Amino acid sequence: FILIQFLYMLFLITFLINAFYKISLNFAAKKDNTLILNLLMKSFRINVLNETIFAYCSKLTQIKLPQSIKLIGNRSFKNCSSLKEILIPSSVKTIREYAFNECSSLGRVLFEENSSLKLIEDGSFCNC
Repeated sequence: FILIQFLYMLFLITFLINAFYKISLNFAAKKDNTLILNLLMKSFRINVLNETIFAYCSKLTQIKLPQSIKLIGNRSFKNCSSLKEILIPSSVKTIREYAFNECSSLGRVLFEENSSLKLIEDGSFCNC
């Protein structure tokens, strides 16, 4: 019984940390607080940008993705209309469909040397 309680508490803590992380990232992106956003990205050592995590963050102008990122999810940056440039770390293996869809100000997409990129899905940079 104690083990079940412990596992439940561990699950609950993990769930709350993940929820806080997603809300914090999205809030920082919506306010274009680049310093906080980059600090959060480093602190959590994430390897997947979840679907729509930064979608419609119209004030986001730049972001530095950490080396831990392996996958950029569907519509992760959809309609980030002020995003001008992004550097894709060499650790990224997949960019899912419509990841940067409708990023109308996106003028430069840079890929780090020795990129691990294997797949850019359809529409990833559609309407940019």
